[in-house]
Amino acid sequence: MESLIALIIFVVVTSAVLVGGRRLLGLDARVDERLSQLQQQLSVLPTNGRATGNWWQRNTSSRRSGGQILSNPADEKNHLQAQLMHAGIYSPWALQFFLTVRLSLMAGPPVIGFAVDYFGWVPRQQGLMWGAALGACGMLLPSMWLSWRKRRRHIVFTWSLPDFLDLLVACLEAGMSIEAAMQRVADELLRVHPVLGSEMKAVQTQIELGATPEAALRSLADRSDYDAIRSLSTVVQQARRFGTGIAEALRQHANSLRIQREQVAEEKAQKASMQILVPTMLLIFPAIFVVLAGPAAIKLSESFSPERTQATPSARSR
Repeated sequence: MESLIALIIFVVVTSAVLVGGRRLLGLDARVDERLSQLQQQLSVLPTNGRATGNWWQRNTSSRRSGGQILSNPADEKNHLQAQLMHAGIYSPWALQFFLTVRLSLMAGPPVIGFAVDYFGWVPRQQGLMWGAALGACGMLLPSMWLSWRKRRRHIVFTWSLPDFLDLLVACLEAGMSIEAAMQRVADELLRVHPVLGSEMKAVQTQIELGATPEAALRSLADRSDYDAIRSLSTVVQQARRFGTGIAEALRQHANSLRIQREQVAEEKAQKASMQILVPTMLLIFPAIFVVLAGPAAIKLSESFSPERTQATPSARSR
């Protein structure tokens, strides 16, 4: 009877986690359906509307490649492949390894729970409950790690991209073409910012194979899913199309990136004063309260103790 109850609890917890995750992912499906409807509405407009529709289609497709999970297993596989690419993992066997690790973390704890229950090392219900809980955590931890790695990679790009643009502007003002400047900067950037430097080497390889600089930068933006690089490709494309000074445009873009970085730092500094209240109330205030009110509490407990109250009437009777 106890094993049946534990098995029912395991099935209920696992089903709740799967249904909750599927429901949350269904929100993205509804958003995509709404975007598809708007795209169809924009496609019937005149020439300007068609241009807007094409722009909408490009941004919708980039949103899909940036991390939308659909119910189709093939789409989910493509999503995981895109997430691995955004995190900087380009190995051909990375997807299979990631899926194997996630399946092992999801199915391993319940199997271990059944094993320890079979050998009688822990109580049956406790082993199955812990196995189900750890299996649910194992299903979420790989995706959380992948998101963390992607955020850390974006932070590296945030700090290294303005330096890259400064070096690129210096080379352009010295009379070099943008292709030669990107090659020179990529070689120098490997020493200081290896992450961005390796990506720029890949961009330079694409340029050598015949791609334009803006197309190579757009490919880098798709691989990293970073808006600043995507806007950089747009700046280079507009400057080359209209014949404006690309060095000045890149300098202004670098200044705007630094301003955004300072604003993010100021925002974090403002949030820190509120976030520090929780550890202060939980860790510092109790210790201060014990130090200040502890002696008074000890004296009160001694004065109202039973021995003290019994000794006081006997002293008065004397």
